Amino acid sequence: MAENQEKVRAGLPGKVCAFGQMPLRGVRRLARAESAKGCMSSVTLPHFGWFVLRRLLGRGARTLTGLAFHPDWGQEVVLTVGRHRLNAEQAAAWRQHAQRVARVQDPGLAPVLQADVSEGWPYVAQAREQYRLLYEWVERQEPMRLTEVVRLVAEASSVLGVLHGAQRLHGDVGLRALALSPEGRVRVYGAGAAAESMWRNELGSGVVAGMDRLEFQSRQGQEVRAVGLLLHRLLMGRVLPCGEDLADAAALQHWHLEWREPLPYRINDPLKALAAKSLAMSPQEGFLSARSLGEALAAWRDDAREDTDWLSQLDERTHGGLWLPRWPGSRPLVDEVCARDAFSHAELVSIVLMDPGLASGLLQGQGTADRVEVRDAGAGGVSRALALIGTQGLKALVDHAHVTDEVEPAARRAGLEALYQEAALAAAMAEELCPWSGDAETVSLAAMLSLLSRMVVSRHFPEEWAQIERLSGVQGEDVGWPREAEESAARLVMGMDLQELTQRLVQRLGWGQDALRLLQAHPRRLPVKAPEDRMEELRVYVGLALDLCGMARLEPGPRADQWLQQVMVRWGRAVVIERGMLLEACQRAQSRLARPLAVCRSGLLVLEPPRLDEAVPSRPGEPAGAPDVSADPEAWLRQQLAAMEGREG
Repeated sequence: MAENQEKVRAGLPGKVCAFGQMPLRGVRRLARAESAKGCMSSVTLPHFGWFVLRRLLGRGARTLTGLAFHPDWGQEVVLTVGRHRLNAEQAAAWRQHAQRVARVQDPGLAPVLQADVSEGWPYVAQAREQYRLLYEWVERQEPMRLTEVVRLVAEASSVLGVLHGAQRLHGDVGLRALALSPEGRVRVYGAGAAAESMWRNELGSGVVAGMDRLEFQSRQGQEVRAVGLLLHRLLMGRVLPCGEDLADAAALQHWHLEWREPLPYRINDPLKALAAKSLAMSPQEGFLSARSLGEALAAWRDDAREDTDWLSQLDERTHGGLWLPRWPGSRPLVDEVCARDAFSHAELVSIVLMDPGLASGLLQGQGTADRVEVRDAGAGGVSRALALIGTQGLKALVDHAHVTDEVEPAARRAGLEALYQEAALAAAMAEELCPWSGDAETVSLAAMLSLLSRMVVSRHFPEEWAQIERLSGVQGEDVGWPREAEESAARLVMGMDLQELTQRLVQRLGWGQDALRLLQAHPRRLPVKAPEDRMEELRVYVGLALDLCGMARLEPGPRADQWLQQVMVRWGRAVVIERGMLLEACQRAQSRLARPLAVCRSGLLVLEPPRLDEAVPSRPGEPAGAPDVSADPEAWLRQQLAAMEGREG
């Protein structure tokens, strides 16, 4: 260093600056000019204090980051220098702030070797060790797996949460601030180096004023959005311009991201979108700090089984709700599966969820069905789901939608089979109450479409469904079927009602127009007057039957009776029907479905028939020698109706 300075004094050519490839004297003249302006250029002094600057790694809106060597320490450091010069009062405040940031302890924060001000320029020196900044990875165009990118950003978000929990900000998040060790550990550099992120000059008076709570939360939210935009840029393969302020860019571009945003909370970055689906919390509760984002994504990674890809599991869930498309790079996976001589039914369904258009063309191709290994429902169910939508096809599609689910397949199939029985029973009941000249497939389809959104949300988004149930009072004291309350709760939780979600599912899966027209014709709200045509009457009875099927959740007793009474009162505005006629229609519908033992117990629809070797347990108010249901279901039903009329009398 001394030798180089002597060359400069003698007028000899100095060393070449590694930053700008300029002679040393020219760099110093440029630096003096920039110093007079009060703003440091992207080309800086090769000697900054005692540091020998070697290479510029990145330029942010508020900081410069480069590699430097300290001769006394004998090691290479990452040097982050603020781009705005401070006066004496601001420099003193910055030193206090830097000391507080340096005291924040976390394995993801790079240790601060020195934080000081040199000739008005604030800087932070941190140990480089074996870490490589993400900027270097991107600059060299080295491949990184998507899982690694998301894991890196998620852990960096968690580190930011530690800073935010200590009431400190990073100030200039970007590629140059994140680094990876050979073992994959994440470090964050440059925390607190940006001077103007911690104070403001009021009215140009130079008086240093600390940020109030609301302003700090606003800056905190900007940093969280910056991390989300960083993830978005990396996954989309975008090169981040040098000097870009990610926080400002996120605020300006959040309505123009290529990924469609989830409607629930108008979340404006992908990280929050993914965290929203895993936490199901309001923005005020869960998304204000970066800590919650890191914990949300880390929870997905930790909960995933060792033999599954946590990113695929998370992607599978968000994709299933139609709020985010598949990750970039999913097409090669589809091509790989399709190129095989034979692939499993589960793999075919995964292609359906990944790219419905491609799957539709694939299934229409000659010989495709022959290449699918028949497992459970087989390829015919998927073909029907894509071609016309039979209820069995829908069952097969949903049955295998989540191959990585930890729930046992047998239990999942049993639950879906119960839902299918419920829909089939509702369709048969509607046909009994309102004879329909069309084929049974269309009637069954009407009932199944009405249950489709509930099935998808409850089976694949259990947290959101639980929240909808809590808000709509299904689990509370109100035992009536709160259809309107449920739709309102769904709009609050998902940003759309269940009817709209069903339409999106039908469109996304490429189903036929007949199903879509039938779905659109289904009334969104309860009718307030008698229907004028038979088709409208059929839809009314389908809705009535679906409400009655909801009673299957309850145990026999007063709550089931109250449920039936409320259903009668609710639908009495649209259709005139006696309680006995309704229960008889239920019994006939169950008999048509080859389930004669599934009988009505005081208004409760029992989908699972009792075993033949078990007697029907007597209930309070029933004669001890009640006839066996299996012997004469009709006689048993008449006895129940008589008992109900006696209690009402």
